[in-house]
Amino acid sequence: MITFTSSHVRRLLAIVLIGALGFLVACDDDDGPVEPVEPVDRTAAELVEGSDFLSTLERAISDSDPAILDVLGGEGPFTVFAPGNPALENWDVEGLLADPELLADVLQYHVAEGNFTTGDLGDGQSLTALEGTELTATSANVNGISYFRTDQNVTNGVVHLINGLLFANRTIAERAEFFLPAGEFNAAIDSFEVRGALDNPGDDLTAFIPTNASFAAVDALIEAQGLSDADVTEILQYHVLGESISAGELVALLDGGNETVAVPTLQGEDIIFEGVFQEDGDGEPQLQSIVINDGQATINLGSTDLRSSNGIAHFITGVLLPEEFRPAMDEVIASTGGLGTLTAALGATGLDEALAPRDGTFTVFAPSDDAFSAYDVDLLLSDPTVLADVLQYHVINGQELGSGDLTEGPVTTLQGDEINVSFGEENAVFINNASVTTVDIPAVNGVLHIIDDVLLENRTLATRLNVTLATQTLAERLREAELEAVFEDESLTWTVFAPTNAAFDAANFDQFTFSEREAILQYHVLTEAVDSGVLVDALTDEEAELTVTTLQGEDLTFTGTFDDEGALTGININGDQARIDLGNVDIEALDSFIHLIDGVLLPPSLTDEDGDNGAV
Repeated sequence: MITFTSSHVRRLLAIVLIGALGFLVACDDDDGPVEPVEPVDRTAAELVEGSDFLSTLERAISDSDPAILDVLGGEGPFTVFAPGNPALENWDVEGLLADPELLADVLQYHVAEGNFTTGDLGDGQSLTALEGTELTATSANVNGISYFRTDQNVTNGVVHLINGLLFANRTIAERAEFFLPAGEFNAAIDSFEVRGALDNPGDDLTAFIPTNASFAAVDALIEAQGLSDADVTEILQYHVLGESISAGELVALLDGGNETVAVPTLQGEDIIFEGVFQEDGDGEPQLQSIVINDGQATINLGSTDLRSSNGIAHFITGVLLPEEFRPAMDEVIASTGGLGTLTAALGATGLDEALAPRDGTFTVFAPSDDAFSAYDVDLLLSDPTVLADVLQYHVINGQELGSGDLTEGPVTTLQGDEINVSFGEENAVFINNASVTTVDIPAVNGVLHIIDDVLLENRTLATRLNVTLATQTLAERLREAELEAVFEDESLTWTVFAPTNAAFDAANFDQFTFSEREAILQYHVLTEAVDSGVLVDALTDEEAELTVTTLQGEDLTFTGTFDDEGALTGININGDQARIDLGNVDIEALDSFIHLIDGVLLPPSLTDEDGDNGAV
């Protein structure tokens, strides 16, 4: 696991600031003033009243405490941090207007005594707001909120247009009440009586606020586990730390040589933080994310350090669960999108119950619904014994292997056979020939990784051909020719150049006699395992060809096609009889290989004098 360094701290702080700008900016050139405001005989109050860009601010002042405009029209001097209309789009303005006393307090927090241009603010300065508390302003931001336009001169001071509402003088609970991206969190702390814990200005807390979309998981969890109100209250308290920790401070904690950092929550249990890095083009580690509890949630680096009077808030994608409420593997699979087919298959075999014990330990490589789409699922479901054997081949029992724990080489599965772990470019992970597309989905009793293929490499060649949709016509033809049994033999090794269903549809296969059909099918088979790499290595240029003898006894001849730069673009068999589908090669079954081809091959003994394909 990669730990943080001081350079990582600087990089993260830069990422956070850039992300915060992207999160808070909700305006473009069409929304903002086109020309700088003229300072001649215009007070700060007149600027606010006369600018369409500040109409929401003007309405808020007028409806809460019009006296603020009287103050802004006075002698001053004042420094006004004025949020434009787009900056207020993430806020419940109507809700704020319904509480004039609070709104007036918030608005006075946007005005400081004295005339401070961005040149005066420099690297940072503490300013006293009319509301009575302190603002921290620099030449680039105020309280971490960036400027949209600066140094708008007025006769009684200066106005800076900003990209957000200054709310650091209110509590975390108040921010949640009026900040629309926290709407679901706000409803939850109301419903389950957690608001009071976040509303005391004397506290110093950190709240991890799940996005509105993430809260759908809470509703599903309540239904799946039958949670009581007290249970949900405990889950919400697990999102709050009893001390304020900024994003930079969190990085600094991890920078102390710690791979992870554990911090206790108000609920009593710890949450665990970990940094995830990826090397850039210069080999330097770049922070990608900060994850919590092995992937339960990810901190949104664009939405951190939202300061309040009683601490700080960070938005997260995901929901944090104390151990008691973390779902077991069967529940994780059932609730993860895109795993519906696997969920049905586990239920049909009873293996969902095998993955349910909370004291078990499992690593599951879960084929997605798209992965199953290449196979005859109904055929698999029709034989629960075989299906259970296939599914157990996707499970490692007794080990929780997160992505950082996987090592190259074989691993024994619950089914008893081994799968092979390998690594490719750009941190790609493969299980046999399947790519891992999503890693480290946690369960209380293990970890889940999603893969893009069903693992069938330990099945017989006959089973593989039968269950793969693209080769079911070939499987049927082998049965008709009474050849299927030989491909059920686990001790034999084969290579099959498998015509697709469409290839058989285009061929006039039924006109041949039984013995001719048998010969044709055997002509698609080699008696040894030949992967596509052997063919590619043999076809080095346009003059190269490879000849091999088939099970039927006659030869196949392979040639390549090349682009203008001499790179291999395709492999042909017997001239133009068929072409290998290079996107569907090396389909493994035990120690055998299947390569899909787009035509049916005829042995030379069945072609006419010109070498044509006869009736096929």
